[in-house]
Amino acid sequence: LKNNISNQIKNKIIKYDLNKILKARDKNFIFYKKNFNKKIKIISKNNCYPLNITILLKKNEKKKVIELIKKHRIFATTLWPLPKQIKTKKFKYSDILSNRLISIPIDHRYNKKDIEFVISIIHKALKL
Repeated sequence: LKNNISNQIKNKIIKYDLNKILKARDKNFIFYKKNFNKKIKIISKNNCYPLNITILLKKNEKKKVIELIKKHRIFATTLWPLPKQIKTKKFKYSDILSNRLISIPIDHRYNKKDIEFVISIIHKALKL
């Protein structure tokens, strides 16, 4: 970082407290885990301060969740989205995972109220 990056960029990087960020992500992960309905299967483990929490849903449930959370400007990700050119019969397991896994963000900038809101939307979509 000594000579290759401008002082302005260095100052922006240095102002963040990495330990505080990692602790916040850890806390958010734990909060999600404690507050998701027992019917929601959590796939991800919290062993390296993740950026998201991955859950396993039925194919039709995933579609409902995605539709509702997008309306609230929450952008979850699909792990391993398959291109339309892929023959799903040949890659059956990949297709199953792509259709059932969803990763919900646990960003360090989210507070308890934000996460409660996300959880309530997911529960509403799943009618839990």
